[in-house]
Amino acid sequence: LFLSSIAYKYPQTIFHRDAIRFASRKIASESGDIRKVFQLCKSAAENVFNLLVSGKKTLPTNSSCQGVIGVGDIQIAAKEMFNSILHLAVSHATSYQALLFVALASLQRNTGRERGGFAIEEVVTKMESMANSLGSRKYIPCPQYHMVIGMLCPLGEAGILKLSTPNGSQGICGTNGAGTLVTLNMDAFEVLSSLKDTLHYPLAQKFLGQKLFSFNS
Repeated sequence: LFLSSIAYKYPQTIFHRDAIRFASRKIASESGDIRKVFQLCKSAAENVFNLLVSGKKTLPTNSSCQGVIGVGDIQIAAKEMFNSILHLAVSHATSYQALLFVALASLQRNTGRERGGFAIEEVVTKMESMANSLGSRKYIPCPQYHMVIGMLCPLGEAGILKLSTPNGSQGICGTNGAGTLVTLNMDAFEVLSSLKDTLHYPLAQKFLGQKLFSFNS
């Protein structure tokens, strides 16, 4: 609301007012940290500036810079900012974290519930099934329920996961996680590509791999 009001109070800005509103809402849905809104706008401005310098983007014919940065520029910057951070985080995952990411990605893809989230019990069951199926010592013994709960909060704070409670708040519900739903903020292909050059790629390839995924092109 603060940044949106600025856009209307000071219309002579290089950002289109809708771009500022979009950036505010985008960050609000991810973390709510206003500093990240400024970071996102800064990244979008730098991208547009580089395009102008390289001649790949031109100013309006009236030579005005007003509103030159639009929603599309914010979307590109947001994708770069979030995807690069998440990709790096997942590529450095521990064995149990990788097992958790692949389990969630597999559940989301196979059930089609990419937004609804999954109960912690369901996630743990999926992790156990995958670990036993693969038979690798990296994932056996599979982490128990309380260990998975301990993993979720830091990953939620990092923005890799989204934790939802029945009352709509973010975080673990109660001391045992009852009623908490877990959503992975990446799709199966993103997890697979993030783990490509790691020791966990066989795990990702077995449960997330498809013939249409090609990294050689």
